[in-house]
Amino acid sequence: EVGLLRQLRHDNVVSFFEDFGHQGGGGMTSACIIMEFCDGGTLQAHIESRKQQGFSDLRIAGYVAQLADGLEFIHSQNVTHRDLKSENVMMTSTMQLKISDFGCGKTLPQGATSLSTMSGGDMMIIPPEMAHRIQGVPAPGKVGPA
Repeated sequence: EVGLLRQLRHDNVVSFFEDFGHQGGGGMTSACIIMEFCDGGTLQAHIESRKQQGFSDLRIAGYVAQLADGLEFIHSQNVTHRDLKSENVMMTSTMQLKISDFGCGKTLPQGATSLSTMSGGDMMIIPPEMAHRIQGVPAPGKVGPA
């Protein structure tokens, strides 16, 4: 995760600052990662808190645009998140979305055009072609007509 976060600097990706090991009790070493603080919680919590009121079309379009911008950048860096869900999208108090939790993420080999050998993410929400490893699934950013 740290290796991926180091290379990803974008307004819609949570910022990485530093990592270090911490020697705890019993001789155990813990990995510590210092990242940007997103004081608005997760997108999932925000959605749940507004179940009654819902969201305006304009607000939804803004969220979709932010996620698309972040994903376009991530994919331009040959990185695939592999576990994108509302629980892994953080918010700032100004409603800026930040893609986070790259623990399942991978850097694609240069020139890769398929995810056929890569799997990851939450088995409850991954698409069937990932779960069943269907060959020839386009790589991130390669969806739709050329």
